[in-house]
Amino acid sequence: MYRQLAIAGLVVLAAGCLGGPAADGEPSTGATVTAGSPDPNVTVQPGDTATITVEATDVSELRVGRISDENVTIDFTSATLSPRPDRVYETLPPYWWWEDRQSTVTVELPIQADSGATPGIYRTTAAIYHSENHSHENATEIPIVVEVGG
Repeated sequence: MYRQLAIAGLVVLAAGCLGGPAADGEPSTGATVTAGSPDPNVTVQPGDTATITVEATDVSELRVGRISDENVTIDFTSATLSPRPDRVYETLPPYWWWEDRQSTVTVELPIQADSGATPGIYRTTAAIYHSENHSHENATEIPIVVEVGG
């Protein structure tokens, strides 16, 4: 199958650019999404596979949501993460967890559009958690937009 690589999101949490860490030592939670074009972040044809790449900074935990269509799916079991997480909570979708906050994390996820996929726009989000106490508070959410071509 033909694979395309597209940037799904680039989270920029540069402390100097966004005001630095909060008073309690937690990082700033501002975010900017960068992609080749505003919409979509990745295009896939019915019957093909593409790759969604999410890059984030100041990450303790990361989770990419599912797409709510049975014919357009993210293959979480084939995800590649750098650095590798310390733990994976095997929910669907999984939570990837690092013991210590990571300065940069890259996640590549295959997305498949079955041959019966309806052309159109599909949306999900990536949630980046910054707190090392893994409280799931103050997540930065990045929209991910997938287009199935016709």
